[in-house]
Amino acid sequence: MGHQLVLAELAAEQWGLLTSAQAAERGVSNQALAQLHRAGALERLAHGVYRLTGAPGGELDELRGAWLGLSPKLTAGDRLRHPDAIVSFRSAARVHRLGDLDADRHEFTVDRRRTSRRTDIRFHRGHLADRDWRLVNGLPTTTITKTVADLASVNTDGGHLAGVVRDAITAQGIDADVLADELRPYAHRYGLKLGDGSGLVARFLEEAGIPKATRQAVDLLSRDMPELLRLSDEARTQVVEQMALAMAPTVAAVREMIAAQWAPVTDEFRQSIASQLAPVNDAGRESIARQLRVPQAVPESPTGGLASVDGRPGDQDVAASDADEAARPVTEERR
Repeated sequence: MGHQLVLAELAAEQWGLLTSAQAAERGVSNQALAQLHRAGALERLAHGVYRLTGAPGGELDELRGAWLGLSPKLTAGDRLRHPDAIVSFRSAARVHRLGDLDADRHEFTVDRRRTSRRTDIRFHRGHLADRDWRLVNGLPTTTITKTVADLASVNTDGGHLAGVVRDAITAQGIDADVLADELRPYAHRYGLKLGDGSGLVARFLEEAGIPKATRQAVDLLSRDMPELLRLSDEARTQVVEQMALAMAPTVAAVREMIAAQWAPVTDEFRQSIASQLAPVNDAGRESIARQLRVPQAVPESPTGGLASVDGRPGDQDVAASDADEAARPVTEERR
């Protein structure tokens, strides 16, 4: 019982996870861990990495476990003070919920040569400035713009990168011009002229199903509707997708469509959005009308506004220490 309390205290500060090396530092032997595993008190995520049974599981647990296992004796809190490995590339895209890239390997950027015997871990070597990463769901992760640039630098296929760029702009609110600057060095790799980052962003958005007229209309509405930018990622994504699928020919119809989509939110919020829409001036309406290919500006219409694996590997020597792993080293990527 004493061991379980020690482990519970340890796991409570690192997503319900712990390593055998951390346990050993606190006097819990590998044999004790094996007994707790057989008794169902611990789940084994990977060699030397466990989840406390009953702790809330999450889709990032395997990635978190892989990150913990890179320095198994140190706690997450100790390492986050000066991260020695930053989640990056496809793994970072997964953390940020960008696109639909396969992430069958856990990718990390490190500033010195490292290898791992785990075949599902891949290192990229490079220096990251403080501005290039931040904590996301407790993990040190490259920023969205750095993640997009990294994926382009390794020639991620255009179809998948288009989905990443689309989500970065529509779901995460990243400015298209900022992404264009990040993608400038790689434009020629995707068939555009050298340095044409803006053209590459536009192409990606077209490929991902967000036409130019929709993008411009959303930009125009957002200027007079700051609440649109404050919606959750999921809500903003759905608004833009709905507009892309059924772009209305008038400003009033656009407002009605958004209002119908988000009717369940509070009256107070709907009124707040309506008040933002009401002052749209003639020039704004005419501009939106032009983007939507309307022959003339439409008079303002008062309408409601936006209502807002565990695959257990089996009982195989769970008491072994991390240092005894027997998998081949992973090749490091030098950037």
